[in-house]
This record gives sequence, structure tokens and C-alpha cells, in this order.
Amino acid sequence: AQLMRMGLKLNRHRQGQDILGVTADLPLETAPAAPSTEPLAILAVVDNFQGNWDRTQTYGLVARIRVPDGTPLASSNVFLLEFGYDATTAAGRRAAASAPAPQVRALVNFHVDYFRTSLAGQQNVLIIQFQSITALPVGGSLLLDSPAGFAVEESCALQVAAVELPYQDLAATSAALLCSAVVPATTQRPQVTLRVVTGEVSAGPYVMALAARNPLVPELGGLVWRLSSYTNAVDAEVADLGSTVEGFQVESMMNFGGLLGPESGVNPATTGRDDHPGQVTNVILAFELASTPTSSGESTLTVKAPTGFSFPALCTVVVTGDVFGAGALIPLAFSAFEASAVVSTCEGGGRTARLSVAPGLIRNRRYVMRLQGVNGEETAEQNLWTISFAGEATEPFEGYRLWRFTEVEVLPDATARSTPAEETRNNVTLRFRTTNAVTSAGFVALQAPFGYVFPTLCQATLQELDATDTPIAGSGVVSCSGTPLPGPTAALHPVGSSTLAALAKYQLNVVVQNPTVIALEAGTWQIQSYATKEADYSNLLDIGEAPGFHLTEVFHTLRIIYPVATPSTIDELELRMQILLSTSLEIGDVLEIVAPDGYDVTGNSTSEFDNLQRACNKFRQWSAAALPKPTCNVRVVHFEFATTGLAVVDVPGAQALTPLMDFSVTSLYPRKTLSVQATTFHGEQRRGTAVVSAKTVPGELVTPRLLEISVIRADAFVAVQSLASLQLTFRVSQDAQALHITTEVQDAASQAEPLRFDFAAAFATAVGTEVSQVIRRNASLLLHMALEQGRGYSLTLGSVANPSTPGTALWTLTSYVLAEDGSMDLADPRDRSVNFAGPVTLNRLSIDPSATSLTDPFFDIVNTELSLSFVAFPRVVTAGQYLVLSAPADFAFLEKSFSPGEGFPLISGQVAVLELEGSRPSYAVQILSPILPSQAVKFSVRLRTPTAPEDLSLWATTHRSNLLLRACRDSQCKDPTASNDDLFPGFEMKASFGTASITPQANGAAPQLDVTVTLRISPKVPLIDRTPCTPLDPAVANATDPEGPIIRVTSGDSGVSDRERHRAFADSQLG
Repeated sequence: AQLMRMGLKLNRHRQGQDILGVTADLPLETAPAAPSTEPLAILAVVDNFQGNWDRTQTYGLVARIRVPDGTPLASSNVFLLEFGYDATTAAGRRAAASAPAPQVRALVNFHVDYFRTSLAGQQNVLIIQFQSITALPVGGSLLLDSPAGFAVEESCALQVAAVELPYQDLAATSAALLCSAVVPATTQRPQVTLRVVTGEVSAGPYVMALAARNPLVPELGGLVWRLSSYTNAVDAEVADLGSTVEGFQVESMMNFGGLLGPESGVNPATTGRDDHPGQVTNVILAFELASTPTSSGESTLTVKAPTGFSFPALCTVVVTGDVFGAGALIPLAFSAFEASAVVSTCEGGGRTARLSVAPGLIRNRRYVMRLQGVNGEETAEQNLWTISFAGEATEPFEGYRLWRFTEVEVLPDATARSTPAEETRNNVTLRFRTTNAVTSAGFVALQAPFGYVFPTLCQATLQELDATDTPIAGSGVVSCSGTPLPGPTAALHPVGSSTLAALAKYQLNVVVQNPTVIALEAGTWQIQSYATKEADYSNLLDIGEAPGFHLTEVFHTLRIIYPVATPSTIDELELRMQILLSTSLEIGDVLEIVAPDGYDVTGNSTSEFDNLQRACNKFRQWSAAALPKPTCNVRVVHFEFATTGLAVVDVPGAQALTPLMDFSVTSLYPRKTLSVQATTFHGEQRRGTAVVSAKTVPGELVTPRLLEISVIRADAFVAVQSLASLQLTFRVSQDAQALHITTEVQDAASQAEPLRFDFAAAFATAVGTEVSQVIRRNASLLLHMALEQGRGYSLTLGSVANPSTPGTALWTLTSYVLAEDGSMDLADPRDRSVNFAGPVTLNRLSIDPSATSLTDPFFDIVNTELSLSFVAFPRVVTAGQYLVLSAPADFAFLEKSFSPGEGFPLISGQVAVLELEGSRPSYAVQILSPILPSQAVKFSVRLRTPTAPEDLSLWATTHRSNLLLRACRDSQCKDPTASNDDLFPGFEMKASFGTASITPQANGAAPQLDVTVTLRISPKVPLIDRTPCTPLDPAVANATDPEGPIIRVTSGDSGVSDRERHRAFADSQLG
């Protein structure tokens, strides 16, 4: 400090007031004079003592002193008091003390640079560094006065700045800053104000990033920046003395700038290029000037690398013919520096290197140079390089991506430690994004923290992730191998054609055994990939790491008990849970059991309530332990010990444990297909935010079911061997691409008989999706169809042959994701419903058409006999059932007309004419003895035929003549056991001629006689000449009569015999 004026007070009183802390006056005769010559910072008291110094007193003085413009840097910033200051021996230098001086309130280390580009007119990010001495409270501000030509948005905002110690990002402080910019008309210099709205900007070194546009025209000097700080912006109360600095030049554009790689002839082995994080590397840069520099002295060539890259203080640069390696020729497109353009110095600092270059570089020549630096640990978000020289600068050009795994994270499914008696198997999930591809020729190495153990033959699965981090099915296969002596390392080898693609994101699940000791530090997981099977540095591809996870104490017991079986119609799964802890549950503790993904212990969870605690579905406590009533949230059972705890119980000679906690909850049937590793239950005891103990145990593999499934018949073909149509409806739990269908018949007595539906001729149509392919087998059907999670579908199957044995169909429906070749992955079903009871298949009654007849197949017959013969197969028709024969509509059975025939069983008096469904007349007969399989049975019954219609052709198209024969357990046939499926076609019904007359010739008897036959036909029918003879005379054949059509057939001297006479028929069925 420089002493300007000294008004020294010798006593301890100043203007009538005590000097704080002083207890005695200075024992000096007179006040010393202020120094008049250098050094002005020393006040010497020589031969001026009066009396003695009392060691029990505290002395002091008050003096005025000039404060410098900045905190001293050339000496210690302290005040020194020395007794014997001018002595030259240790004995003479009696005593000394020091008091630190406060920091001078002035902004220091002020620096302005560009982050992106120095090109004129380009959008840029300004990097502003400074160090403050005084904190800025609410209402305080920073004022940045910028050179004219720069442009900042009126409502500006600080960007996230790349931070290098000791600086901290001003935008990341806890204080809220309001950024605004104005351009005063008097100076045209933009002023940016950062006002403190909330919080406080503490004193310290800061860096801030501010978006701006560079001036429109190059400015090569005189660009002065000023920074001021205020504790009160309104009153302009200065916090720290302001600071000024000259900023960067605003430059014009070079012709070219770029980073050269293998495509330009760069050989990493000879040039020393290494793209691994944190490694020393040599990069080759190229640039081309647009104009030849005119300076006669050295010029500075500036290289700015991406954030994270660093140049040493004395950097190494090669600009001669060895740029591409010792003895390697420079490609013809490039040039070494001119011999006169000598680089005298290379100074590095952070991401910036500055080279002092002598004159000699000329325009339109593409120069190359090799610079050495150190890669950052991460690829910069703005991975851009720039070169500037002699008032010109390149456009920012792209850098290289570091060879590392990015987005690496490690997620455990079990955090409990292992014990000597029981290991904790942990299905660890690692997610990462590659930089380089890994083929089957290479491998991935995994290093867990100390104490973890991979088995020699370890388990691992690899899946590529899509943009939403959803696994892509079938996207990778790896084999996993640990070391011969199991330890914390494992190697993962792509199998066959599997490849880890470059820049793709993957999820790796690997099973590892947790340590038996809980370490203080979680440790780090490391992952590396290699191009070959040799794990040396020359083959190293990507490297990555992620922090590990902390382990906890382990439950003594966590047991999950599944039901022995769950009916396919029940959409629930009861889970019994048993827990023993070796640590007491204290008041305030929380105990949680987390079921696998896809379970729901609330019974009816929706996304609206997924974050809410609700009552557990069908909670039941089996033990006497004092458990609080739990709440549930989707797959979490939550016990909160709010009022009472559960202490461990000491048992002599045994481990102290809590009482057994034994309870059950009921989950909705799981909705997701899980791997073995993902089917785990996780228990956790928490105290506040700390996990006290935990345990993870495997559950049972449960394949989700199709929901709301039903299988019904779509037609009346219910007997064995009939070709039937069936309708299936269901809702899917998960996305799938195919549906596989198989069936059996629930009939334990007939296991030797064919039990399945036959799909050999089946076809399928769907509502809600399209069936793109049908793959038929006799016993199964595979349908390629897109199925979306949660959607319902209706599927109609046609031409399905009923089973050859009667009984209830048990259907098994399984959905799958298809592989690339269109095949099913049988080991990975999506939804599966097993043995769902479908429609019943009946015994067959087969009517023998050769032994079945209608005596008078004409209309308007009031009493004619129907004789019928049939057999039953493959099962017996038991005694006590009813045989029910249904005729077509408009027929009518005659009461008491039933007559048993050959093979007919004994009958009861239960014989009656019925009117059943569809208005079909029916005749029911109760049998008292069984009908054996394939036993021919005959009977007859009398009936009345329908009234002749007006139009026989129309009647034939609107009426069926089929006969339906069934065996039923009741007379109304509500419970049939056998049927002919209405397949007997019935009889062709004919109409009778009306009046007919034959009129001979008038000449009486003769060897040959012409007669006229007149027929009146009713009902209306088409007429067809069925004999190949002379056509009828149209004039005669088309004659009509008011009562109906008349046909007159005339036989004359044509030489035609009686057997060849014309015949005309009215055909009611065949036209």
C-alpha cells in the first residue's frame, strides 16, 4: 500500500472515543512523520520510544492510507508490525505480527472471448470471465458495456457456460438474474444489465455465456469492453471498482478450415491420433487463407478446440513435411507451411492454442499442421473447432466423436448384500450408447466394483432400445463368460450375426452376485469394447463408466407363495408373502414389497391413480404379528409403522429375528411377459430416506392371459365331424404379431379318440385387424395379425371340422412376436390362455337317405307317411332321452301317428307333437332303452304337407325342406346331446295337375287316332320340354285359359309311337 497521509493518534482515544480493543496509549514521544520517499508503504518509528511496552496491554493506532486499484499481487496482502525492523541479527529482531488486509473491492481477471466464432456478422456466444470481491444482494447488478456493432437481444438470457476451475457458471448460481439490453443513442455501445431479482450473487470467480451477434464488418482492434458492479443499481452504489479489457478481433472468412481424418490420408498409428477420452492425441488441421497477410512481423494463429479438449502450456506443433508422420508424404491437396513461416512459440491454455507465426503464408494454399493436446472426458455438445489468423477465421467445423460409451447408467434389481449362507443374485441393467460397432469378432468387457462376482458361465441378455428406450425384440444375442476363478469381470461376445451397431443404444441385463460386505463407497462400473478377442489397447474401441449403487443389509426371509393353479376364467392371482427381518422395525419405518412389472395388487389400477396409495386387493393377514393395515400402489404393498414398531426377539442359541409377518394380497393376473431375470419381488425396509435392509427373490414365470375371452359357435353345426364356424372374441394384454390356436375336448373317458378340432381347411376373418397369413395344421392354426395392447378383437373361423368325439372344447390361445423370418419365438409368448372352455360338440345322428322316404311328396296331402332310418355315433344315446324330429315350416305332424320300426328302443308314453324354436313343427319321443353306436334305428310318423303355393319357383327359394333330428335330455330340446345338424336335405315337393281332359278325333275309331290332351296347371311353374323330340307349336303351347295355362298336345300321322309321345312336366323343385 502507498501511504498518502498519516494523521497518527498516540493515545487510545480518537475524537473522544476509544479505539476498539485498545487498552493503553502508545509509548511514543511524538507521532512519526509520513514517508516521503519510496517505499511509501513503510511507517518507521526510530529513537522515539517513551517508557516501556507493557505485555499485558493492547496497543493500537489510527491512520489514513490510500487504497490501491487492486489487491496487491507483487507482495503478500498483509499488514506487518515488526520490532527491530532494521536489525541484522535474530536477537535484534525482537518480535513481529501480521494482519491480513481485506481484498480491494475491484473486479479482476476480466476477460472476453468468443466461444463459437469470431467471424463478422455471425451468431456467436460470448464467454465473459471475471472475479468479484463484493457480493451482490437483491437489487444489485452487473453492467456489461460492449463495443459498438455487437447486438444482444433486448430480453436476453444467460446460457449454460462450459466451466473450468476455479470459475463457476453465473447462470447456475442460486440467485435469479434478469437480463436486459439497451443501446444508448449517444454511444451506440450495447449495455447488458444483469439484475439480481432473488437470492445473492456471492463474491468469487465467475464465467457467463451470452448469445450475441458479432459486428457486421471486421474490426481488428480497439474493441474495448467494460464491466461494472453495483450493490444498488437504482442509486448506482458501486460494489466493486469496474474493469476494462480489450476483446477479440472480429474477422473475415477464410476459404477453408477443417479437421483431417482417415479419409484425407491420416494414419492414426503414424500421426499419434487417439480418439479415446482423456488421452494425449495429435490432430491434423487444415486451413486456407483468402488473402495474403501484409504484416511484416509475427502474427498469432489461434486454434479453438471443443470444450473439454486442452492444450498444454507449451504445446507441440508440426508444420513441416512430417505433419502426416515421419517420412509420410503430405497429400497433394495440402501443403506444409512455407519455409519462412516459422512457428516461434506455441502457447496453450484450456481449449485455446496460440501460435506465433513469421510472415510467409500466402492465400489459396491449403496449409496443414499437427497439434498435440488432450481429449476431454466427454464429446462436447458443440463439437466445433475454429482457426483464426491475420484477420481471417474459418467457419466453425465439426470435430470428432470420442470413442466412449455414452448415456451409461447402472440399475440394480437387488441391493441387499450376500451372506455366507445365501448369495444375493442381482439382475443388473446397464444402458449405454455405442460409438463404434462391435461385431462377433470382438467383445465387450465388463468390470464391476470390488466384491461383485460373475459366475464363470454367466447369464446376460442384450436388447437394442428404440427412441423411447423401449427394447426391440430379437435385437441382439450375446454369450457371457466370467473368469475361471469367478470375480468382478465378465466378457460378453456377440453370437453369430449379432452386432452392436454404431451409435445405437442398448440395454444389457447381466446376473451378478452382490458382495458380502457393504463398502463405504459404491464404486464404479466400467465397460469397454474391443475390435478383436485380444484385450489390448491397440484393439480398444469404446470405454465408459457409471457410478455404482450402495448395498444394504439383507432380509432374513422373503418368501412368495403362488397358488397351485388358477382357473383360466379367473383374472386374479393370489400371492402369499412371508417376511422375517434381522433388524427391528422402529416407529416411522416403512416396509415395502414390490411385485414384478405387470402385477397390480390394487385390483383395478388405472394411470389416473398410479401415484396414489389405495386399499390392497383382498388383503388377508395369516400371522399374529402386529402389522399395520397396508396400502397399495399398483405393484407395491406399503406398510407404514406410524404408531408401533416390531422389534426383533432374542432366542437363545439362534439369531434374533422379528416375528413372522405372513399375509396375502391378490393381484390382477399379470399383464406383461417377463424374463426370468425380470420376474423378481423386491422387499425393502426404510428409515427416512435410508434403506435399512432389503432382499430380492425370484417369482414364478407367469404368462399373461388374453382378457375377456369367449368362444361361441357362429352356426348350428354342432355335431362331431361337421364343418362349423366359430367366433372368438378377446382383448390382448400386450402387443403381438401372431395368434396360435389349439384345442382339446374335455372328456377323460375318451383319451384314445381324436380330441381336437381340425383346422386343415379353416379360414379366418377378423374385426379390428387384418389376418395377413393363415398357417394351417390339422391340430393348430397360426394367424399372422397385428394385435395392440388393450384392444379387443373379434375373430371368425370358418370350415373348422368339429372333433371326432363329443365333449366340451378346451381352447388354448397364445399370442407371439414374430422373428424376422416370420417364425414364432416359442420361448417368449406374449399372452396365453390355456384350456378355456369353449362350445360343446354333440354326438352325431346320421339319417340314411336310402332308407328315408316321404310316401307322397306333393303339396296339399293331408295324411302321408314319413319313414326314417338313422344311426348314432360315436357314442351311445342313453335311455331316458328324447328323440326330437323337426320338420320344415308349413308341415304339420299328426298326433298319435308315431310308429317304431326296426331297431327302435323301448318308448314311454311321452310322445307328443311340439312347436319348438323357429316355428318348426316337431315330434318328441322318449326312449326307455339306449341307442347303441352305429345301430340302425327306424321309425315312421305321419304328417300333413304344405298348401300348394301360388308360385312354386318362389316357394322353392324361400323354404327349406331339411329334417332336423336330435337327441335331448328334455322334451323341449333345451339340452341336446346329439344332432344331425339339419343336414338331411328333405324331399322335393311337387304340385299336382289340375283338371285334365282327352278329346279324340270326331271320325271315331281308327288305326291311328289324333287326341287332344288338355291340362290345367296350378300353381304357376316354368315348363321344360324334357324329351329330344319335335318342339311344340308355339301357337298351340302358349295358349292360355282364364283358369290357368293350357297345354294341348296333338298326336297325328307323324309316325311316332306311343312311347315317344310328347310329355310335359311341371317341376316344382328343379325347374
